Amino acid sequence: MLFVFIQVATKTESNKNAGNAILYECVQTIMGIEATSGLRVLAINILGRFLSNRDNNIRSTLSAFFVLDPLFKKNKNKPSCL
Repeated sequence: MLFVFIQVATKTESNKNAGNAILYECVQTIMGIEATSGLRVLAINILGRFLSNRDNNIRSTLSAFFVLDPLFKKNKNKPSCL
């Protein structure tokens, strides 16, 4: 599985919205599964690329990831919390 994520992370164009969406979903997937440390390092590197992006929409999406993700994980069995 590590090989697939490495290929996606290195071959995806992050200068386009679709590429950023794919990378975002890669990070979500890696953080959502019990991944090896190598995959987690890959996810952190992708997040670093998001942080270094000049587009404010990308950075605001990243901040939403950090704010909302713990809420969803905490209440994933309670859809009425939304």
